[in-house]
Amino acid sequence: MRRFPEIRRAVGARRPLALLATVVAATLAAGCGGDSETPPATAQRAATPHAGAARTFYVDKDSVAGPCRDDRHPAAAADPGTPWCSLTRAIRAAPSGSTVLVRRGRYPRLVVEGAPRRGWVTLTPAPGETVTLDSFDLENTRWVRFRRFRINGATNTIGFGNRHIDVLDSDITVSTHVRPSAHLRFVGNVIHDLPGPPANSLDGVGLWIVNGTAGQTTDVVIRGNRFSHLNNDAVFTDGTRILIEDNVFEHIQSPDNTWAHADVIQTQGVFDITIRDNYGVDNDSGILNSAALSHGWVIENNVFIRSDSQPVQLDNKVQDLKLVNNTFWQSGGATLLRWDASAPRNPHRWLISNNIVTRIDVDPRLNTEQDHNLVLIDPFHGPPVGVGSTLGVAPKFVDPAAGDYRLAQGSPGIDAGGSVEVPRRDRAGNARFDDPAAPDRGGSIVDIGGYEYRPDARLGPVATGGASG
Repeated sequence: MRRFPEIRRAVGARRPLALLATVVAATLAAGCGGDSETPPATAQRAATPHAGAARTFYVDKDSVAGPCRDDRHPAAAADPGTPWCSLTRAIRAAPSGSTVLVRRGRYPRLVVEGAPRRGWVTLTPAPGETVTLDSFDLENTRWVRFRRFRINGATNTIGFGNRHIDVLDSDITVSTHVRPSAHLRFVGNVIHDLPGPPANSLDGVGLWIVNGTAGQTTDVVIRGNRFSHLNNDAVFTDGTRILIEDNVFEHIQSPDNTWAHADVIQTQGVFDITIRDNYGVDNDSGILNSAALSHGWVIENNVFIRSDSQPVQLDNKVQDLKLVNNTFWQSGGATLLRWDASAPRNPHRWLISNNIVTRIDVDPRLNTEQDHNLVLIDPFHGPPVGVGSTLGVAPKFVDPAAGDYRLAQGSPGIDAGGSVEVPRRDRAGNARFDDPAAPDRGGSIVDIGGYEYRPDARLGPVATGGASG
């Protein structure tokens, strides 16, 4: 599957593997124990490596370069000819700040319970090689980074008590379930083609990130991933301090009524969530919050195209909201901001500004401030969608057929946005600015929608395929 051009894969140095071996001081490995083999002479001579020396170790289950053993001292595993056999041994024995190069092959499910290190150990395939991991299960583990793996098999589990876990630049065809843990990053992955009915519905969720009786899941970054062809939600969470940005979501669609619908992002009482700079196309629905009161919501610079139902569905259980500079176009349902009689009126106003939407339905009982939205359809002839807003006018995009939803020259959205709490940059990372060739409407100097009009601007990552019309 095509990757985003700006996501850089870790490639390692282009040298023979034998020359990649880096020795470590015996003192760094003291206390790892379990070694019945004398470290090689090269490691003995390097008892005090110079400052900044790399620390590289090897895992080689199939003994590609030499017989593997897990009872080796770390200094021995710094030589590709005398590697460890298992990833579990590497996580427990490699010193903080080290990289573990994993030789090609398929590795069994990784189960680690109780590895409270104090600094990163990075697991990654050896340069030019492919490693398949039959998923992982972590409990009370810290400072572990997976990079460039193929991950399949059973469901990944980041269970209770984990901190500082990274999953980067990997190809993932299983769901990942997170229970109370903290400081997690999912960056640059392709998460795709998960199982559908009659499998367990949770195994169809890309990232399932939840709290529990043991505590909250906090400080999660989900950035630069591609979620593709999932039968259930791409992201489901009720955690705290969640950042979801710069991802592509495509074909998040339930195949039948067994699992009802699939959301790009579904939350149940999430606190302090920012959803920005994402692109979605051909999904059942977009962003949904349900079940519990929540606060700290920011939704900005997102572009969702052809949602079968609502690109956004929120109600007054969300106590505050900033919904600014989004493009929700060609949707089967309205951008729906509705009233829930079981919840009080949201105490902090919802800012709904600078959005391009096919249709928006806002319940008048909500506490809102609306301005400068461009709305194509107003079927109920309801209350105005805010000062400076435009109704019944198409926004005029550059090339919808190619998936390019930037504003075209002459678009009514150029320099037509409000100036309250505007993101400094647009979805593609381009600075928002005053186009000198466009008339400023009511003193505004920024555009409506997810993209700022700039003839020389980049588009940023989008899903393959375009839109009709």
